[in-house]
Amino acid sequence: NNTIWAITKSGELKKYNLDADLFESFTIDPKLKNVSLSIMVEGLHNKLWLGTKDTGLIYLDTQKLTYEIFDKKSRYSLCDDHITDLHVAKDNNLWIATQNGICRLNQTDNSIIQYRRGWNNSRGLLDNHIKKIFMDSQRTLWVSTELGLNVKSADEEHFNFHRHQQGNQQSIGTHLINSIIEDNSGIIWIGTYLDGINKFDRSKNLFTHLSYEADNSNSLSDNNVWGLFEDDEGYIWIGTNKGLNQYSPRDNSFTHYFAKKGKGNLNHNIVRTITQGPGGDIWCGTDGGGINRLNPQTGKFIYYQHNSKNPNSLSNDNIKQIYRDRDQDIWIATWNGLNRYDWENNSFVHYQHNPDKLTSLCDNRAQCILEDKQGQIWIGTYNGLNVMDKSSGQCTRFKNDPQKISSISDNRILCIYEDHQGAIWVGTYHGLNKLNSDKSSFTRVTMNDGLLNDAIHGIIEDEFHKLWMSTNKGLIQYDPSASEMLKYKNYDIYDGLSGNEFNTGSYLKSRDGYFYFGCVNGLNKFLPSQVELNKHVPPVVITSFKKFDRNVTLAQAIHLTKQINLSYKDNFFAFEFAALDFVNPHKNQYAYKLEGFDEEWIKCGTRNYASYTNLDGGKYTFNVRGANNDAIWNNRSTSVEINIKPPLWKNWWFIYISIFLVGTISSVLIWNWQRQERIKREMLKLQVDDRTEDVRASLKKLRKTQQEAKNLAAKTRLLYDIGQRISNQLDLDTLLNNIVINARDTFDYYNVMLMFRDEERGGLVIKSIAGGYKDIYPKDLVIKMGQGITGKAAQKRAPELSNNVTE
Repeated sequence: NNTIWAITKSGELKKYNLDADLFESFTIDPKLKNVSLSIMVEGLHNKLWLGTKDTGLIYLDTQKLTYEIFDKKSRYSLCDDHITDLHVAKDNNLWIATQNGICRLNQTDNSIIQYRRGWNNSRGLLDNHIKKIFMDSQRTLWVSTELGLNVKSADEEHFNFHRHQQGNQQSIGTHLINSIIEDNSGIIWIGTYLDGINKFDRSKNLFTHLSYEADNSNSLSDNNVWGLFEDDEGYIWIGTNKGLNQYSPRDNSFTHYFAKKGKGNLNHNIVRTITQGPGGDIWCGTDGGGINRLNPQTGKFIYYQHNSKNPNSLSNDNIKQIYRDRDQDIWIATWNGLNRYDWENNSFVHYQHNPDKLTSLCDNRAQCILEDKQGQIWIGTYNGLNVMDKSSGQCTRFKNDPQKISSISDNRILCIYEDHQGAIWVGTYHGLNKLNSDKSSFTRVTMNDGLLNDAIHGIIEDEFHKLWMSTNKGLIQYDPSASEMLKYKNYDIYDGLSGNEFNTGSYLKSRDGYFYFGCVNGLNKFLPSQVELNKHVPPVVITSFKKFDRNVTLAQAIHLTKQINLSYKDNFFAFEFAALDFVNPHKNQYAYKLEGFDEEWIKCGTRNYASYTNLDGGKYTFNVRGANNDAIWNNRSTSVEINIKPPLWKNWWFIYISIFLVGTISSVLIWNWQRQERIKREMLKLQVDDRTEDVRASLKKLRKTQQEAKNLAAKTRLLYDIGQRISNQLDLDTLLNNIVINARDTFDYYNVMLMFRDEERGGLVIKSIAGGYKDIYPKDLVIKMGQGITGKAAQKRAPELSNNVTE
């Protein structure tokens, strides 16, 4: 009803009187005058729900002035009579926080359900003393207590918990919570007591971290994860720098195998690669201990290692990958060639580089293996890619050719993957490569095309045919069929990953659709179908205006300012701006355009500022657009008008005055020219008449007059030139230089120079010089006042005549 209600610190109810412009006390009932109110919300039909500190809940009809009390003794039994918070959810249920649990009240029939500590087989609240309660847009209930934050999703009948963990920057900062809200993009903001604001982004919860915890024996043995494999029973085997782990996704439990002395134990802790043999044994490739083959039933290992005395032994103990093909053959990539296990003879067949045989491996440093749908074996080495015909053992090589863009982008092969269409994708240290249909050339995708990073350590295809790739700077989701703007989606620690630096070969797609990627800071597990695009269209605001890199205080806040007036002297100014999406704000993108100057929109990526210099006077409009972290753009521009006052010499009146001056000088020149013509005609007449001596004297006088006229003309031209330069040239040094050059040329002087008095240097200094002495006089020449003929003339401020310049 547009009525403002307030509860005072002392617990009184106040109603705002618009006419009197004051708050008046509102008495519900004289019987309730001693009731102390604590919280208030509006319910259905414009009724008020009032929480009290000792009387329960009051349901107030402000129009009829009727009320009803709900307490722990009434037929609508509350958990407690001390109400600490109230929240009306979008489904119109009223959630009631008390000092002894929470209640959900159905506003239609007033039925109540209670939730307390120990409810639902100990999956209830952490504590019954409730501080704040809130339900978000996804109907997730957030409840703060003194022991932590309780969270219950709509489809669950139990609470999950968030507690503060000392030293864990990702945990909630404190249990002392004052407020909980949700913004338009779905982020939960938690206001705390003495720990600022905590931000919870549910999208980052899509990445589950499996990591080492020093105080938890049921955790990963080490955070540096290498080998990954899912066995026939659904266990995930994880190789790390500190042993082998068997992980059960069903109950989130770990079994550890560490290197120990003695037969039957793991012989090396660095486990780089894992597969399962046809009999169910787990084959583990180590970084120096050869192959450790585990019998899961007995928990005992047997070993395959290099023996220099046995040519049929493993060729090297540094194992990069173990791979089982469809024929149940076990292939081993080592740092000294490719091996295939011979089941009949319990030995190894070697495939190695032969410099004299082009069909051999192109390098012995084998890194990765893949069998394609045609049954060919692909082997990536540290010096090229090979595809092997299994029956003949012969290889076709693919190597980088710097002269051919269609060759593979780099010889250091890190991973190989075949997609649903049978296309071969190759990850290298210098980008992604797709084998073309001609089976001899590649199409490259690198950082120049938009990749986050060029080192591709692993590739997996999801159900939507998008490729997920692990790199040295996070994960990349690559959609080959999408437009350029939507081809790449990058994920890093700010999106919820445990780390950005991933390890070669550490990737797995499990049978239940989960993706696993191992990095130097643990294992990341997620369902790609749940990693959704952030569809929030962010508002864009201008946050600051600067001149010469200093903030300018305007008449009102910059985001409210519609027009800015500048002088031509303000020839360096800048704007800062922000897209108001906080899922991953450092990935928000921007584009701007200054109408009247920029012809096209300038896409500046994540840079949130724009600067301009030396603009002409006139009217401009600055426009800016923004996008969120998933490149969802707000195409509605935020703009501000800019008016730049031009300099004096570009004003119309200045131009008219300049024209007038030029016209006046031109008139003087014409008049002088006409005078000279008259003089010439008179001289000609005198010569023709061949006058007497008096006439010749007159002729001499006329010549003198002619000379004076020439001098006057020269001076007039000089005045005209100087005037013209003054109107066109504002640089003093250039102007003075033009003056001496014109004086020299006009009067045919050998040398002309201008000297100014310099108080600091104590004499006359050369400001401009033209003529024969230009290269003789030093530029730093100083003539003391009174020194020489020049110094004397300057000291007397009058012309100086010398009969003997040697003195």
